[in-house]
Amino acid sequence: MPEEDQVSIEQIIRELDDVAACGYQAVQITAPYKSAGFYPWWGLRPLDYFAVNQYLGDSVEDFRRLVVQCHQRDLYVMVFLNLGYADIDSELWKKACRDRRSQKDSPESRYFLWSETGMERLLQEGNAHFKQGGSWQWSKEAQSYYWCFWKQDGIVEPQYNWADDGFRNYAGKILHFWLDFGIDGIILDAVNWYLNCDWQTIRKYAVDVIHSYPDTFCLPEGGSGFGDDPLLWLKEGGFDGVEDQPFESDLHWNGSAVMEAILSENIANLEQRLSALDEVRQYGGIAWSYMGWGPDWTVKRRLLAIAVLIGTGHMTEIIQSYLSEFEQKDYEALYRMLRAGRYKGMAPAQKRRRIKTCDDISCYACVCSEDHWPVICVYNFQNESREIAISFENNQMKQGVQAFDLLNQQFLSAERELNVILPALGYGFYTL
Repeated sequence: MPEEDQVSIEQIIRELDDVAACGYQAVQITAPYKSAGFYPWWGLRPLDYFAVNQYLGDSVEDFRRLVVQCHQRDLYVMVFLNLGYADIDSELWKKACRDRRSQKDSPESRYFLWSETGMERLLQEGNAHFKQGGSWQWSKEAQSYYWCFWKQDGIVEPQYNWADDGFRNYAGKILHFWLDFGIDGIILDAVNWYLNCDWQTIRKYAVDVIHSYPDTFCLPEGGSGFGDDPLLWLKEGGFDGVEDQPFESDLHWNGSAVMEAILSENIANLEQRLSALDEVRQYGGIAWSYMGWGPDWTVKRRLLAIAVLIGTGHMTEIIQSYLSEFEQKDYEALYRMLRAGRYKGMAPAQKRRRIKTCDDISCYACVCSEDHWPVICVYNFQNESREIAISFENNQMKQGVQAFDLLNQQFLSAERELNVILPALGYGFYTL
């Protein structure tokens, strides 16, 4: 694990006042349990589900204190949990291997799928939402083949068998253990690759367990990322949101909607990509998306991407590497944006409607939550400053109102239209 990512609970608590003041609304912990290592897969390799991550503290009471301290500052606590595979160095897996080798029928050995020959077909062929994937791998310790999907750099992880009742109950114990700390949400890692899983199974043994704790958010990481119907994750799976992969890249995981508009100075495809999850929003679900990343993402482009995500009703996460090369003025711009995101009309669950501007080729605007807490979000995808006019009459919005700039905290004259000047790759949030 890189030194810059080794953050103790004491360090986190000392920084919580600043985190809240900057406008962040939640702290995400990936993963809260004791991990076999940061690489690969961001620390999600479980050594012990019922012990706190070694980089966070010495005991679960340290974690409990962190949750309390976050809540005292009105910060939610989200955790990222892997219930898809064990780690090859975990005691759980080692016991399963010993039992398999000695032909002992134990609960732990039944958590996994085994084969004598490595040639058998699996119980489930997979579908658009729950994909099978993987291959049989030989275990010297078990003297048997086991099923594996997640393998990288010599790490060949055994997948849990969600068809086994014992494992389903074990997964429930893990969820209850962390939910009992009072956390506010859980992201389930790569749900669509869970072995022998289906809608009924994931809902009964995971999502319903999470929702048995009031107001607890549940997201399927990877859900809707493979051309599958995103609405089914809500209707059938019971989740509260999905990842907006079509916006982050496209339906074929190519490029970014924001970067495409920046490079072409044309928003032709932006609305189409944003509309991919309109049914999810209408159903009451939340869209979660990650920022695009790569050598072409300058600081100004990153700030515009965050502004688009916040202004179009997305939840997103910001990790330290996204902020590399930021100067003080860039941090201040980010924090103004995050604080504006706390406004009620900017809540992720709010519906979005595109509105016309004086230039619908390189500028984009939408209105959010227009019934009660209306906010107009405006974006300039040109590499030069632009004056942008938005007519209230042409966009069926109430006239004779006053506009307030949420970023710069000042009132604007806006009797019949909103006129704003945005810098190159600039953005603005205005409540009426």
